Amino acid sequence: TKLDVPVDTSLLKASYDKYCKDELLFSFEYTDGQKEKDLSKTTNFLLLPLRGLLSVMILLVCLCSNFLWYEDQKTGLSKLLFPKAKHCFSFLSLLIPAFFAGALGLLSLYLSHIAENTFSELGAMAGLLVACMGLSYTLRNLLPSLPMYLACIPLLIVSSLILCPVFLSLESFFPAISQINRIYPTRYYLEALHYPQSLYALYGYGIITFLLGYLLSTIRNRFV
Repeated sequence: TKLDVPVDTSLLKASYDKYCKDELLFSFEYTDGQKEKDLSKTTNFLLLPLRGLLSVMILLVCLCSNFLWYEDQKTGLSKLLFPKAKHCFSFLSLLIPAFFAGALGLLSLYLSHIAENTFSELGAMAGLLVACMGLSYTLRNLLPSLPMYLACIPLLIVSSLILCPVFLSLESFFPAISQINRIYPTRYYLEALHYPQSLYALYGYGIITFLLGYLLSTIRNRFV
């Protein structure tokens, strides 16, 4: 249909010239809603899974730190120490590897430019170390033989990578996974920077697993 009313094309031409230049017709940006800043110019998105990978690697280091404890169960070297020194030796065998793994993890986050607020990063990393050490302590008291413990390590590591949102959050497709992955420290660590309740849960996870490990150790020393 032909319009009888004359159309002023100067306004249309001005709008066209304005919005069809300098990528203003269509553009998109990656933004972080928490910090309200543009991430597309500062972040390499191929590095975003790094945080989850580092948390799983720290868990692996804490699990492997128990090898010295299992070896000591065979040789009995710690039995030559005083009881307090023996407990100190047992704790340091967990703490020292975890500390260096956490320090290198923080360094990796800052070098890759995906680290956020320093105090938040330190708090979350400390919570992750407590949780991973607690889980490791519980497992070594739950699994008395080294072969059983070795079989458990790859199961934990691979399932952490799959069930926790390291690369992809499967919870959107299978909501039941949100209940299953609660047994992994990685799940709480990845949420701890933005959700305080997850940070508290991370420390609570560590405290509960340490208490559970202590209970198992007491039972084993008394009845086994």
